[in-house]
Amino acid sequence: MDTQFEIAIILKYYKNGHMKELEQYLESTFRMLSKMISNLNQPPTTH
Repeated sequence: MDTQFEIAIILKYYKNGHMKELEQYLESTFRMLSKMISNLNQPPTTH
């Protein structure tokens, strides 16, 4: 994900004014991926 955002910055798809928003997307995405990975390491729940 970081690489894709870096490419978007290099290609000037994102402007400097959008950096705060970009940081929020990166943080949110990282949290989701971390949670998904940690869930993979847990035994499945039964319903």
